[in-house]
Amino acid sequence: MDIPLKYNECKGIEPLYMAAFSHEETLESIVPDAMPDINRILAAEGTVLLRSKDVTSSRVTVSGVVQMYVLYAPENADAPACCLDLQIPFRASADDQRITENCFVMADIDLSAADARALNPRKILAKIDLQMCVECFGEFTVSVPCALEGETDGLETDMRCIEAPVLSVCSEKVFDMSDVMTISSQKRGMRKLLSSALSVLPTGTDTVGQRCVARYAVMIRLVYISEDNELEGETWSEEYSQVFDCDCTDGSVGVSVMPTSVYLTPSEDGRSLTLDLYAVLQYSAAKTRRFEYISDVYSTKNECEFLFEETSIPTAPVRYTAQGLLQTSIHTAAQVSKVICQSIRPCRIASDSGICETYVDCDAVCLSDDGTPVRAKDRVICRPAAGLECGDIMTAYATDEAYAAASNESVNIRAPITFTSKKYERVTIRCLAKASEDEEAPLSNDGVYPLVVKRYGGERIWDLAKKYRSSAPLILSVNGAADSSELQNDQIILIPRK
Repeated sequence: MDIPLKYNECKGIEPLYMAAFSHEETLESIVPDAMPDINRILAAEGTVLLRSKDVTSSRVTVSGVVQMYVLYAPENADAPACCLDLQIPFRASADDQRITENCFVMADIDLSAADARALNPRKILAKIDLQMCVECFGEFTVSVPCALEGETDGLETDMRCIEAPVLSVCSEKVFDMSDVMTISSQKRGMRKLLSSALSVLPTGTDTVGQRCVARYAVMIRLVYISEDNELEGETWSEEYSQVFDCDCTDGSVGVSVMPTSVYLTPSEDGRSLTLDLYAVLQYSAAKTRRFEYISDVYSTKNECEFLFEETSIPTAPVRYTAQGLLQTSIHTAAQVSKVICQSIRPCRIASDSGICETYVDCDAVCLSDDGTPVRAKDRVICRPAAGLECGDIMTAYATDEAYAAASNESVNIRAPITFTSKKYERVTIRCLAKASEDEEAPLSNDGVYPLVVKRYGGERIWDLAKKYRSSAPLILSVNGAADSSELQNDQIILIPRK
């Protein structure tokens, strides 16, 4: 006769697909008739704008555009630097049978490299490298047996309990913000804006009840023509926040902010710019769930058959962080006296042979002693100072603390690099799957009771009760103990008949 089981259901969200990969796009562009011929490329910058995240059966597609600026020196050496404004679209897809139309997609896309070369004085080939982290989430339900139903006389169960953080929500919030960025008093005013690059970096979260505050830093780099017709640069970094509803009991919240549109409008006096940012905040949050389940069972009355199985429960990701420091010196073609701007862009983390490292593209625009724009560019390796746990999603990024200084025929760069790793895990439990009892096959209770046995170190009272077909509460009661901690290892105890 089958013994009915009562189940507890655990519902949550699990990652169905996750990947970090590189994506490359190229674009040929003609210099507009109103602009001068190209002498040499000085720099390439850009901002990644997310446009759409689409899922169909077995496929996820992420698309957007990189708002790219190519700074160049014209053939007329006396003319100021010029800039080409390009829109490079990108579209990347991934196939996996686990992806469904109901998946929620989180996409985090960074521009790891931007470059351009002149094919001729009127034509360029622009290239971008994107580091894409794409995750698809879906709902799951896990059922675990928590009690026996019906007639349970003579059946003893070993109940166990675990607690695990489980993803309870994956969602997003579309928002926009506006702010005024003031040019430093130490910098010359702006006559004409040439190029800009914006990136958004989450800096932390705070949870209060069922609301969460996500903090993020907006970092902007500018190159412009100053009031006295010279090349100038400026950088800003400001922290902002967004509030969203989030039922999270253990503070485990992951966020990502992707710009969708960016507008920078210089003021008439050339001393400030107005930033209008449109973005999407993607987030996931976890709640700590408690699972009680039957891990073992035996009978003191009739012959029984029990079937056990392993059940795995998806849990929230574990996040690891390590710090690295990039220090390098890039040789320049001429002696330089000033750094106008610099770009530090880490690529995807490689973890071959257990050693984590990333290539970092360093690109700087400088002025020589005679005021001629000079480019300094190199790719160097950076590793974290301490080990980093390998995970499913691994990324690296540079903070706003990057520093570059001109030094004779080189540019010295010092940039902190943050390495992150996100690892999804599952908790596996062994629990009862099926139970049946043969009422026509009673167990023999031959023997002299109570038994006198010695409890050896590490032996549970439950194990003794199962071995001698008694029960843990009876053993504790007969030996005058309220719980097993009151019985010592290697102690002689009595085992009563059930």
